[in-house]
Amino acid sequence: MPRYVPCPECKGEAVLLAIAPDANAEIECDRCHGLGHTGVLAPVRFSSLKQIGRSPAHYLHALENERESKRGQLIGTATHSLVLGGPEVIAYHKTRSGNAWTEFQKEHASKLILSTSEWLAATGCAEAIARHDDARLVLRGAHEVEIPTWRDLGRECGGRPDVTAPDYVTELKTTGRSSDPEWFAREAIRMAYHAQIAWYLHGLREAGGRQGRGYVVAVEQQAPHAVTVLELTPRALLAGEKLCRIWLELLLGCEDSDAWPTYVQSVVPLDVPEADPELVYGDEEEGEAA
Repeated sequence: MPRYVPCPECKGEAVLLAIAPDANAEIECDRCHGLGHTGVLAPVRFSSLKQIGRSPAHYLHALENERESKRGQLIGTATHSLVLGGPEVIAYHKTRSGNAWTEFQKEHASKLILSTSEWLAATGCAEAIARHDDARLVLRGAHEVEIPTWRDLGRECGGRPDVTAPDYVTELKTTGRSSDPEWFAREAIRMAYHAQIAWYLHGLREAGGRQGRGYVVAVEQQAPHAVTVLELTPRALLAGEKLCRIWLELLLGCEDSDAWPTYVQSVVPLDVPEADPELVYGDEEEGEAA
């Protein structure tokens, strides 16, 4: 399989990609063009690990390709920067074309450039969080600090929570739909937020910390930018730990066999449920299936 190792020049999450697992080979980092050695797997990070929950093929694809940011993700990234710190967020209020746009991008290459609507959404989210007492409370702590790498099942792992405090971690999530607790709780499980926080808490315990609590601060991208703070129950954290272990065991098996299958490897039946619920027929909807 491809081997990923930290780039000695880039540090952080930059990786080197080698086609052959030759520990003595040197290759060029496609980000900084520095040379480094292969043969060592980079620590498993939750952002990649969760992709194996779809299929091993999706995991490998996520490692080898950077995802294109969608509008909602861009608003989320900007909100993180405004609330937790990060690249400066600015708006470009004109049409994104022509020489003026090109020159603006060059001049502000290190900044996060938003459209007017994206800027209003991100700043609205940040202001709503600033007004929410519980959100401000659980967002106190060290922001986006790397957990010392730990080993699980013999595999090196890593992570960087949004907020780390002595007795809790918090993840900040923006949503394009609803932060209503009943709806968002289901969305959080679908997006494996419980597994993400369990992953971080496990890493912190391995680094010498104590068992902590886990919080999610959810804020709607649309006005009035409703904010909800959710605390994960012990049962949710336990379920998240089990899910991480299942995914990690699957990953180790794929790495050992160098096999990265998709969902199934044979023909599967397509049937209707026995209860035959009422079906509404029509055009397919765009976007992900719920």
